[in-house]
Amino acid sequence: MDHFNSRPTSAKEVVISYSLNYALARIAAYSILVFAGFYLISTIKFDYANYKRADYAYLAIAIGMIFYFGNDIIKEISKLKKKLILSDKGITVENIFHSWKSIRKETVTKKEEHSKSAGFDYVGAILQFTSSKGTVEVNLFAYKTDEETVTKLIKSFRNQYNQANRVETVSSNNVFNNLIGFDAYLDLKEKEAIKKEEEILRLAEANENDLIEYCRTDVYNKLDQLEFLYYVLSEDYKRWESFLVAEFIRMFEMSKKSDDATALIELIETITQDDNETLESQKIAQYLSKELDNKNPKIQLNALFLIEYWIDENTDQTIISKIKSKLQDPDRNVRWNAYRLIKDCAFIESSDIKLSFMDKIKGRF
Repeated sequence: MDHFNSRPTSAKEVVISYSLNYALARIAAYSILVFAGFYLISTIKFDYANYKRADYAYLAIAIGMIFYFGNDIIKEISKLKKKLILSDKGITVENIFHSWKSIRKETVTKKEEHSKSAGFDYVGAILQFTSSKGTVEVNLFAYKTDEETVTKLIKSFRNQYNQANRVETVSSNNVFNNLIGFDAYLDLKEKEAIKKEEEILRLAEANENDLIEYCRTDVYNKLDQLEFLYYVLSEDYKRWESFLVAEFIRMFEMSKKSDDATALIELIETITQDDNETLESQKIAQYLSKELDNKNPKIQLNALFLIEYWIDENTDQTIISKIKSKLQDPDRNVRWNAYRLIKDCAFIESSDIKLSFMDKIKGRF
């Protein structure tokens, strides 16, 4: 693998080229397999009249090898133009730009990869992150760089972006800085999980200012940790009700302006309550009810998705009426999801609810 050889196009951008040595090694391996295909053809020749069944199988295998690995050679040559661009604006991978605003969980890690050309597994460095365009993985072994360099660059450019855009970060002495994520929590044994929950509740009780700071800064880079935190606080909902209701509404407001609203909606879905009848909990149902009038259908759909968890047979009938009114909404998806919600909630009178046959068909598929 080549040593790091990037071309700085400006003080705030680094361009990392595809490794020529890496490409040549793969092309050489694919070429050997292509030549093996030609050799296999030469051994059986083209005397079709005397071919046996096995000869036809060998011919098919040989032609398959030539075309399959020949195509891989062409692909590898085309990859020589690939660039990995890191800047204070974001990361560009295969000509697709991901802004720092949408990037979260950026990390350089080790991962076992399989070499199709060499036929063995190896451990390589991977740049991995999630953005509004999905999860992205970059095999750093294929570029003129190394794990340490890219780690420093993404940290530096993330900090530059945060400073330029006044993105607040959690203070280094915040007691929640080492909080595990929800996925890690689910992997714990029962006794360890209970112990961890109790620990978080004690920390929250004794460090409420740190809790507020942690939840309200650099949200996208710790969604997994916040999911765990909201889940644990919801276990003691009566104590943390006011805080969780405020967080729910704040996160929904963030989602309305976000490029990755789904991540935030899934996050606040973790917030659960003991009693819909408290004044604080009713605030969420009332808030979501108002969002059903939002001009953006996507926001309406998010409100419909969440409001089901915050209503019951004692909910104000004006909120139920608002949900029913969505059956007449201009957007087909809103109509279908309102219909589904009403049918799923046994406490909502639905005998007079109707939805067109086409809406039902299109909604299901």
